[in-house]
Amino acid sequence: MASLPPDYTSIANDDADFTASQNVIKIRQTVALTNAEANANIELLRTKVNEVGTSNNDLKDILGDTLSAAQSAAAAAASAAEALASENAAKSAKDDAVSAKNTAVSAKTDAVSAKNTAVSAKDDAVDAKNTAVSARNTASTHATTAGSHASNASTSATNASGSATNASGSASTASGHASTASTQAGIATARANEIKNLTAATGAPGTNANYNSGSGVLTVPRGDVGATGLAPAHNWSGTSLRFKNPNGTNGSYVNLKGDKGDVGATFSYNAGNKTLTITT
Repeated sequence: MASLPPDYTSIANDDADFTASQNVIKIRQTVALTNAEANANIELLRTKVNEVGTSNNDLKDILGDTLSAAQSAAAAAASAAEALASENAAKSAKDDAVSAKNTAVSAKTDAVSAKNTAVSAKDDAVDAKNTAVSARNTASTHATTAGSHASNASTSATNASGSATNASGSASTASGHASTASTQAGIATARANEIKNLTAATGAPGTNANYNSGSGVLTVPRGDVGATGLAPAHNWSGTSLRFKNPNGTNGSYVNLKGDKGDVGATFSYNAGNKTLTITT
């Protein structure tokens, strides 16, 4: 921070006749300032300079006190930080001592556990030795069995090779059959399409049946006239009629009587000339 200027000493008013009531400084216009106006302007400037100087001294005192207070506060904060650091160091030393004690107890426990582990490891080693001997004997037996299985596998592989050769031949034969079947299926499809699009026609009696593949027309000769068939079995009940079904049962009656018709016309017959005349 820049240093403050030295204390300001107010400028003295050495002429009691000056007028200080003017609140603005007049500037020269087209008319020259009078002595009274010039004196009034000088007095106003002196007053303002004195006010600035007084304010400057007050500001210097305030800043000086503030700087001193700030320096004291910084020193107090540093002392507080050192005290807190000392307290934390003491707590840390206490915690380290407790941790060291716990570590020593844990080390003793670990030593006892290590001794017990060593004894157990010794027992495990003996068991492992016995297991290894047993595993060696078992491996020898398994090796003999594996040799036998390998021989059987070789025989099976030879048989599989023969079966594969036979399967290859069968596959080739099946492929030929499949090709033939595909061809026959194509022919059958064509014949089926012809039958689907077939148109029947009736030919003259006594002629042969004929199929025109170009037009798709099958001409069948008309047969001989058959004998007159028998009338179906039936029963009347008044104006109702029923027929016998093919299974021997009778069907339902159907009333064949219609509605009553209109009155017919009146005729006149002349016996002489044998004519019939409608009169009404």
